Amino acid sequence: MVLAAPAMAAKITHFNGAAADVTDQTDYLVLGKGLSGNVTVLFDDNGNSFTLDATNTTLVITYAVNISSYSYSASGDTANLTVTRNPLNLTFNYSGTSTVTISSINLTFNYSTGLSTSEGINTATANSKSVLAYVSEYINVYNATNTTEKISYIVFDPSEVYHYIANVSSADSKVSVKITDGTSELNLNLTDATTNKISLYYVVYRHNYSASLVPVYRVYYNVYLNSTYFTNIVPIPAANVTDIGLKESDGYMESIFVDNKPDYNSSFMLVCYAWDGNIKNGYKFEYIIDPIGGLQVTSDHTKNVTIILPAAITAPPTALYWWQYQIQIFGYEINLLLLIGIIVLALVVALLVYRKAKGLPLLPKGFVASTFLAYATLAFWAQITEWGSTAWTWLQENYVFVGIVALVTVIVVLVSVVHFGTKE
Repeated sequence: MVLAAPAMAAKITHFNGAAADVTDQTDYLVLGKGLSGNVTVLFDDNGNSFTLDATNTTLVITYAVNISSYSYSASGDTANLTVTRNPLNLTFNYSGTSTVTISSINLTFNYSTGLSTSEGINTATANSKSVLAYVSEYINVYNATNTTEKISYIVFDPSEVYHYIANVSSADSKVSVKITDGTSELNLNLTDATTNKISLYYVVYRHNYSASLVPVYRVYYNVYLNSTYFTNIVPIPAANVTDIGLKESDGYMESIFVDNKPDYNSSFMLVCYAWDGNIKNGYKFEYIIDPIGGLQVTSDHTKNVTIILPAAITAPPTALYWWQYQIQIFGYEINLLLLIGIIVLALVVALLVYRKAKGLPLLPKGFVASTFLAYATLAFWAQITEWGSTAWTWLQENYVFVGIVALVTVIVVLVSVVHFGTKE
């Protein structure tokens, strides 16, 4: 990260008034199409400051679009220094016989959709790389191509930085579908398949912007699948990516991957079950791109989904409560709750007959209290099982965190064993 940011010369210092990240303090500006805000750049003569005297009287910094504000520091014979802001340049004139030193010249540029050259940078359309501002005259005559004191910039279309191809196949290879950026529909016909378990295999690659045009520090790939019609999702990282988990997101289950090598092809897989239905916006693939020299920008591709399953599998499975299950006895299907009721009733009748035969009262003393205690025990057990189910779900959804805690625990235990297990 230190190598990515020049320590001297012209560079980005602020985005929207906040200090730029170290990786963004570069001599080029990378703006996503449609972004709005402002950026501040610094000129400092490679860290040495600009010095004007009776011979070298003029410093001019030229910019391609107008600035919204500027600032600078000056020392020496400042009484004879004149600063003039013109529509497309900032001019420092020295009229004295001594010297004046100018440092930290900060220019702020607005950027937004539809701005004219006199207002700032227009981010409505993508354009090729060009020079935003440069030192055009200082001791020698400079221009945009030969000065090291310059800021170049590009407005890029985030949807064109990366492209992806995703192949969808069933576990028994009875269906094969290719997902691309170019269509808004995703149709999965699994009528010939024997299972509705599917795999989505992704390959992501750089597209119309090379790493030299749009250098990328970090990128996230997020796959959103409708959480009703795609279930039991398992993310599997492959080349150059790391899986950083699943989360529920407004009716979707979101799978998140971070790219470890943004300039190379990356791949990953999702395994899940698909269920019959027509789902509006049931699928979305999203890039979150963090370019070097610019702010994070998002591009997403949303599709309607149609899933057709074999006749035997038509809807997502509905979880059954324990009392809804059927048990087969002597060839007959008997509801589990009914069976338990029959057993309890038989035991109660048998107990009453036994107590009557022994001359005991049918209802023992303390019957009401013991019945309440029995119900309280059952309620407590139900609550314990519910807590256990909730805890297990949390563990599944936060397995990365749990893994880290487990690893730290193992390390602490091992260190403790070594420490306390040695006599000296």
